[in-house]
Amino acid sequence: MDIVFEMMKRIADERESFDKIVLVSGDGDYIKVVRYLIQKKILKRVIFPNTNHSSLYKKLSNKCYCFLSSAKEKIEYI
Repeated sequence: MDIVFEMMKRIADERESFDKIVLVSGDGDYIKVVRYLIQKKILKRVIFPNTNHSSLYKKLSNKCYCFLSSAKEKIEYI
């Protein structure tokens, strides 16, 4: 709930400057906010930590999500 609130607050306030949102979760509880972010063209990607993610995400285009194992090199802090 806190994650969704913070995202929506920042979108509504428009004080935060950002281009896209990346959500790291496989929990289906976020599907409504993910659909909203896609509709508003704000979602960059949902990154699933592993292959065990909610079936609610199966209807999403594969451009909307990836797995942590494939994104790790791009986001890893060295």
